[in-house]
Amino acid sequence: HNDFNVILFNMRLICLNLWGGRRYEALKGFLEKMSAETDIFCFQEVFQSEKVFLEGKEGRRLDLIERLAEILPAFDYCYAPTHTANNKSAGAGSGVTIGNAIFYRKDLRLTESGAFFAAGSLGEAGSIGTDEVGLLQYAVFKTESGAFTVGNFHGIGLWPKNDTPARLEQAKKVEKFFSARNGSKLLCGDFNLKPETESIAISGRGMKNLINDFGVKLTRSKISLEKFKDQPEKDTVSDYAFVSPDIQVNSFAVPDIEVSDHLPLVINFSLGQHPNQVH
Repeated sequence: HNDFNVILFNMRLICLNLWGGRRYEALKGFLEKMSAETDIFCFQEVFQSEKVFLEGKEGRRLDLIERLAEILPAFDYCYAPTHTANNKSAGAGSGVTIGNAIFYRKDLRLTESGAFFAAGSLGEAGSIGTDEVGLLQYAVFKTESGAFTVGNFHGIGLWPKNDTPARLEQAKKVEKFFSARNGSKLLCGDFNLKPETESIAISGRGMKNLINDFGVKLTRSKISLEKFKDQPEKDTVSDYAFVSPDIQVNSFAVPDIEVSDHLPLVINFSLGQHPNQVH
């Protein structure tokens, strides 16, 4: 007989920088299609507003978090602001923020959630120094195989996407947080860094780098490549996913769709110990 002592939990997580919802209809269609088979969404650049149905500059959806909650009724969410938004940056009045959001299926058991600045602090979007903010949002779930920690990161956004003292410091703080956690771990997000940087190596230390392992060469959509075509350096890979060695990755895909200026990272994985022998 097969001696499977531990059940494997198959899960799907999707990570995506939403670009403030500027490709809203395409984004809505994508999320509606994917939500039935997805357990967790990690989003960056999500607006939250005290007033609803506001549209900002260039089609930004200033009430994006509320819209996402309507699109994803089977999910609960946690939100962590990275910036306050204003008229200059977003065409927004007061009471508007932009930040990270983790949407998780309601039948998942959330035991802890929070966020901290690995670089900078809550600043005003579009003002001096706001690209120097790095925020790690996290959620911890209780599973049959123990704790499962998900990190949703949006890193310092300065050009070029190379190592700097602030980015190395940011990476060390992220690594310190994850190395102190027990159980299974998954870290994803928009790191705003090139693959060969030391900051990427530090951030994902002790974990599998799926961008490397799967040979991904592009996480920015055609929108972005067009937008930054005059930059001396191409920004082709900005988003990353790292998993602890105990997580079995069943598939990893970066579909080439224009729902944002970033491409989604789609991770299908299993939690639980893997029985090595069959008696």
